[in-house]
Amino acid sequence: MGEIQLSLLLIFAVIDEVRTKHNVPSFQYAVELLTQSKTNSLLSTNVTSFFVQRFEEFFLSFLKNRPSSVYASTCWQDIRTIISATMNQQPKAFQWLDSVGRPLPGITGGARIWPGSFELCMNIRETNLIQSKYCSMFIFAPQDQKLGGFYTGLCVPRSCSMENTILSGFPLIVDDKASLCHSDPAELPKDAWFWIAIALLSFCLLLLTCGLILDLFVYFEWARFGAYQHDWPTYFGPHSATSTEQDGTEIDNLESTPSGSTDNIYPIHFPTESDGQLHSINYADYRSGFVEQRGILFKLLSAFSPVFNAYKLCQSGHAIILDPDGKWVEHPLTCLDGIRVLTMCWIIFGHCLVLTIPYSNNALTYIQEHLRKWTFQVVISTTLSVDTFFMMSGLLTVYTTVPRLRSYRGLCGKLRFWFIFVVHRVLRLTPAYLLVMFLYTGLFIHLTDGPLYPQRPELLDVQYCREHWWVTYLSNFVYTNESCMSWTWYLANELQFSIFLAPVFLTLTYWNSVAGILFALVLIFSSVGSTYAIAYTKNYLPGILSSESFFEILIKPYTRWSTFAIGMLLGRILLSKAPYTWRLFRRKHIIALVVGLTLSAVFCLSTVYGLYGVVSGQQTPLPIGIAALYTALHRPVFIFGVATMVLVCATDLASPIRVLLSWSIFRIPARLTYGAFLVHPIWIYFIVLSSQWPFYLSDINLLMLFTFVLVMSYGTAFLLALVTELPFSTIERLFELRWQSPKFCI
Repeated sequence: MGEIQLSLLLIFAVIDEVRTKHNVPSFQYAVELLTQSKTNSLLSTNVTSFFVQRFEEFFLSFLKNRPSSVYASTCWQDIRTIISATMNQQPKAFQWLDSVGRPLPGITGGARIWPGSFELCMNIRETNLIQSKYCSMFIFAPQDQKLGGFYTGLCVPRSCSMENTILSGFPLIVDDKASLCHSDPAELPKDAWFWIAIALLSFCLLLLTCGLILDLFVYFEWARFGAYQHDWPTYFGPHSATSTEQDGTEIDNLESTPSGSTDNIYPIHFPTESDGQLHSINYADYRSGFVEQRGILFKLLSAFSPVFNAYKLCQSGHAIILDPDGKWVEHPLTCLDGIRVLTMCWIIFGHCLVLTIPYSNNALTYIQEHLRKWTFQVVISTTLSVDTFFMMSGLLTVYTTVPRLRSYRGLCGKLRFWFIFVVHRVLRLTPAYLLVMFLYTGLFIHLTDGPLYPQRPELLDVQYCREHWWVTYLSNFVYTNESCMSWTWYLANELQFSIFLAPVFLTLTYWNSVAGILFALVLIFSSVGSTYAIAYTKNYLPGILSSESFFEILIKPYTRWSTFAIGMLLGRILLSKAPYTWRLFRRKHIIALVVGLTLSAVFCLSTVYGLYGVVSGQQTPLPIGIAALYTALHRPVFIFGVATMVLVCATDLASPIRVLLSWSIFRIPARLTYGAFLVHPIWIYFIVLSSQWPFYLSDINLLMLFTFVLVMSYGTAFLLALVTELPFSTIERLFELRWQSPKFCI
C-alpha cells in the first residue's frame, strides 16, 4: 500500500559534494570521467555516507505505523532488497534512487517536469538481478497554483504495477490517465490500428516496387531500340517531358497552398524535334506512348513509379506563356513559389515554439522575456501566415478556372465541369491526408520511448484520430475540442471554401462580373462583422492566441473567408487584362510601383508589429471595442498588403522582387508544401517527446529545432509526393477527371 513512498525517497534526498578543485573542460578531463564511469567510481565515500544517512532517517520514519499487508507483495520484497543494498552502500543500489525525479530549480518559471534519469533507470536491467521499469506520474498542483500539475519520473522494480506503485494510498492527487509505466516499444500491445498502418505502409511499398519494376521494363525496352546510343542529356535533360506528361505534371506548377490548388491554365512549352533541339525519341516520349498502349492495370501501377515521379518532380520548370509577339515568357504568377515556401517556413517556426511549450521547463520565463522584444511579434503573428495560403488559394482558383469555365457549354457541360472541379480538389487533398493520419494513428506510439513519450493513445491526439478519423473536412465544426491532427483545421476550411464559395463566385462572375464582385465583398464584410461580434461579446483580446478564441474565431470558416475572397478578387483583377497589357500600363504609370509597395509595407507591418506596445506591457490594454475591431480587421488588412505585393509582381511593376520570389530554388519546395504542412508537427512532437529531458526554450535551440524539422518535413513530403500526389495526378488523367476539352451532351 505504501510502496510509492519508498520509490519517491530520492525526491527528498540531496546529494552534495564540495569540489576542492575546478576541472577545466578538456579532452583529458572527459577521458577521466569516462574511465571513472566504467568503474562506477563517480560517487565518493563521503557522498555515499551522507546519502545513506539521509535515506536511513527517512526509511525509519516511513516504517512507523505501517500495516503488515504492506510487506506481502513481490513488489515490496524487491523494494526491500533495494533498500537493504542501499543501507550496505552497494553502488548498484544507488542507481534506483538516483533515477527518480526530484524538484528542479525554476519552478516559478515553469519547471514542472522532473523526469529523473530515464536512461539510468533502463540501464539497470542489464546489470541487476531485479529488473527495472520507468514510470511517469502526473501530480495535480494545489488549486491556487497556475501550473496545473507536475510530472515526475519513478524507477521501480518490474514486479510493481501502476496501481500498487503509484495509486495505492498515495496522499497526493495523481492523474491516473496521464500516468503510465513505460515499456520497450517492441513490447507494446499491437492493436488493430497498428496493423492497419503496417498493412497500408506495406501496400504503398508494394505499389512503389511494382511501379519501379514496370519502369525498368519500359526503360530496357526503350534502350533496346538504340536510344542508349545518344547523349544522356538528350533524353533526360530539362526538356524531356512531352505534352502528354505535361498534362499530368507540369500543369500543376502553380499549386497554391499547403493543400494545393487548381491547375495552371497556360500550357508549358518544351522544345520538340521541330525546334531542332531533340534528335531522337527521348525516354519520356517513349514511356508515354508505351504506357498508353497497355491495359488499365499496367497504367495504374506505372503511375506509382518512384524513379519517374521523382524525375518529373525535380525537372519541373517554371510555367511560361506566349506573349503577343509569339515568344515564350515566364508566367506572371511564378512569384507565388517564393511566397509559398517563405510562408511555410513561418508556420513551421511558429509551431516549433507553440508545440514545445507544454514540454518545456522554462516556458514562462522565456515568454515573459521575449514579449518585451519587438522581433518576437513575428512569432506572435504566425497565425497570419495561414491567411496568406487562403488568399493564394482563392487567387489561383479563379485565375485558373474562369477560362476553362467559359469553354463548357450548356447545362450538361457546366455540370461536368463542376463535377471535375470538386473531384479534383478532393483527390488532390485526401490521399496524402489519410495516409499521414493512419500512419500517425497506428505507428507513432510504437516508434521510440522516453520519459515524456506517450505510449498510450489517450496521452496524445492519437486517441481522437481513432475515434473521429472520419470527420476530416468537418473538423472545424464537429469534435473541435477532440480533433485529430488539430493543425488540419486549415484543410477543412480550404475544401469548404473551394467547393462552396468558389463555385458561387465563379458562376456569378460568368453570368455578371459585378455580381461576382458584390458576392466577394459580402464575404469580406460578413467575415469582419462576425469576427467583431464574437470578439466583442466574448471579450477576446488580440495578441497571444487563447484556447477559447482558437475554437471560436481561428478555425471557423465564417471568420476566415474574407482572405479567400480577397484572393478571388485579385484573380479576377489579373484576368481582366493580359500580362503584356499590364506591362504597357507599367510604362505609363511608374507611380503605381511606389504606391503599391508603400501600401503593401504599411498593411503588412502595421498588422504584424501593431500590437507591440500592448503585448510588451509598455502601453495599457486596448478598450474592448477597439480590441475587437483590431481582431476583426487585422487579417484582411494584412492580406490586402500581400495581395498588393502579388499584384505588382504579377504585373512586372517590381521586377527585382518578382525575380527574387520566382527564384528557381523555390520551385521544388513549393510543390512539396502540402506534404510539409501535414507532417511537420509530427516531427516536432517526435523530436521533443523522444528527448531524455524537457525541451529548453532558447533562440539557439529553437533555431536548431526549426532547421531539423524543416529538412525532415520537406524530405518526408518528397516521399509523400511519390506515393500519393504525383501518382493520383496521373490517375486523374487516366480516368479523364482532369481538365480536358468539354464533352457536350447530345
